[in-house]
Amino acid sequence: MVWDGEAGEWRRRHNHKLIAFLGLLPISNVIRSQRLQYDGHNARMEEKRLTRRVMLGKPIGTRPRGRPRKRWMDNLTEDLGILEIDPNEWMKLAEDRALWRRTVKAAMDPPGPSPPE
Repeated sequence: MVWDGEAGEWRRRHNHKLIAFLGLLPISNVIRSQRLQYDGHNARMEEKRLTRRVMLGKPIGTRPRGRPRKRWMDNLTEDLGILEIDPNEWMKLAEDRALWRRTVKAAMDPPGPSPPE
């Protein structure tokens, strides 16, 4: 809450206004960027490394009943969709460190609608 001297009353500040006022980035953009940075690192690993095998492997067995849990690759596919990158070509893109670094930086401020005023 903040005091509005002109109106003579208290008013609420919403998150999107606070983010704009303080010049901060939304936390979801920062998380997306960090996740893509790690995925690029993982994509450049040797194929025998455990983390890469886990990321690209298929688990054996059945899933429990109910809604499936969101997997890491589901988040990656969603992030790539926001940045308009083909999910089948991202590993080739990650091989070029400079290009992937620009992609990670672009994830901080993806295209899309701006928050309401």
